Amino acid sequence: KADEVMWLQWIDYAERTAAKNKLGQIYGRALSLLPHSTKLWVKAAAWEFEGKGNAVVARRLLQRALRINGKSAELWQAYF
Repeated sequence: KADEVMWLQWIDYAERTAAKNKLGQIYGRALSLLPHSTKLWVKAAAWEFEGKGNAVVARRLLQRALRINGKSAELWQAYF
């Protein structure tokens, strides 16, 4: 859980600073280390959709998240 908080803080910092171009790498690394973190999956998909305007990648991220965490109500809600 502490790792998840650290990653979320780093992502928030990157969003507030000039490190926005590194967000894709940060999300990729965080999700590879914490694949059961629904908060990270939802945040990554939201960044793809809202931040980059890429609905296709956002949908793929959520589909991947659901394959790993299929019983997560939070992920299902974000997907629909």
